[in-house]
Amino acid sequence: MSDTVKLPIIDESLLDLFRGSGRCHYCNKWCRRLEPHHLVKRGAGGWSRVDRPRNLIALGSAFDCGCHHNAENGKHPTYSDCLAIVAQREGVLQQTIIDEINELLWKRHG
Repeated sequence: MSDTVKLPIIDESLLDLFRGSGRCHYCNKWCRRLEPHHLVKRGAGGWSRVDRPRNLIALGSAFDCGCHHNAENGKHPTYSDCLAIVAQREGVLQQTIIDEINELLWKRHG
């Protein structure tokens, strides 16, 4: 990674991979509408969003299983639940994801 990281990192085509119909990554129920959920939320720490695969999970909409709505309101799935799912999906340790996201957030010189 370069020494300069400019935020926000916005990638609508990546977000589209976490939208549509399919199984909720948390409860595994079939949903007509999945929504991308950021592990580190938009605006966390005063910065804008970071659209990276290791910061995203697909959760069911409020009209389906409700997991995205619940996550946004501090219910299950929690940050820890989502982090575990993303780590398993990506085949890396949870700490690796935390370190990568923190590096993106803190290494912003530009």
